[in-house]
Formats: sequence, C-alpha cells, structure tokens
Amino acid sequence: MNVDGSFGKISEAAVMDFQAKNNLVVDGVVGPKTWMLIYEKAKPKVYIRRLNQI
Repeated sequence: MNVDGSFGKISEAAVMDFQAKNNLVVDGVVGPKTWMLIYEKAKPKVYIRRLNQI
C-alpha cells in the first residue's frame, strides 16, 4: 500500500473497522470520540518498577 495522504476507501474501511471493534458509532468519520480512542490506544505504555523490585 502506498501512502498518498488522501482518505480513500481503504482508510474509510480501516476507520469503520476500528469503530466497530471499539463500540463506537460506525460511520467512517474520524470525529472527536474516534480521535480520542485512537490517541489512547496509541499512547506508549510506561511501566515503572520500584527500585526494590529490580
């Protein structure tokens, strides 16, 4: 797949799949709720060990 910066059928299908898997309204629109969940899932998980556990 080539990245061209446009939002085509493949992008729309991916958004709709993400929305369906995450109990969002499936409309293919990346609105505030979809963006928020994409951001939350993309955040790196940081695990901090206490010094005495190392």
